[in-house]
Amino acid sequence: MDYEGKHFPEEERKLEKERSSKVGWIIKQIFRYTFWGICALVWGIIFYRIFSSTNARLVKQMYFSDDAVVIAQKLGDEFTVYSVQTASTMNEDGTVQVVNNLYAEDAKEFEIGLRYRMKHFTGKKDTYLPFTLKLVDKSGNEYEICNTEFTTKNDYGFARISFANVVIDKTTNQYYFEDGDFSHEKPDINQDNGQVLNTNTALYLYVYYGEEAVAELQVYHDFAILEEIDYKQGR
Repeated sequence: MDYEGKHFPEEERKLEKERSSKVGWIIKQIFRYTFWGICALVWGIIFYRIFSSTNARLVKQMYFSDDAVVIAQKLGDEFTVYSVQTASTMNEDGTVQVVNNLYAEDAKEFEIGLRYRMKHFTGKKDTYLPFTLKLVDKSGNEYEICNTEFTTKNDYGFARISFANVVIDKTTNQYYFEDGDFSHEKPDINQDNGQVLNTNTALYLYVYYGEEAVAELQVYHDFAILEEIDYKQGR
């Protein structure tokens, strides 16, 4: 209808169609950008979780004590370090985990990499390791800590703890042969909750938060695989 009151139905239908088309276009754009926004958010969360859960560089390295460093300097390439591979790597709720355990045979030091969720325990970003740690063998002998390194990354705390005067008799290891080589053929292992039962030699790591034992992990046994690696001090 124009200013004189004349009615033009075709013009009105055309205008209505244009308005409807424009509204539809706007709705499509809203749905499109909402969809891509949700996708970006989901992928952002996934990438953040992947990045935040990666280990700190500290647990990938070795930080034996100063005494071990002196011995290593004297022995040079003869200084022997083993990577210790065991099955018992974390507590029941996954809040404490051991990573990259090492044994310096000549220095008699056993070094454990530790990773834990800070929020589960202290609820804040830690500036030091909040646990009491004990390394005990199957006979009940307890070993003293000779070096500790600590750092944090995102939601996790990381530490490397070295224990002194640890002597592992390789001849009792089920993969070991007298010529000094290790076999990687799997023997019959009797396990319970990740811990080996039919072992003559064993080392257990006890992790206490206050008075509570939050983890008991078998970090060495006769069925652990010992792999000789190059010595490279992290500090």
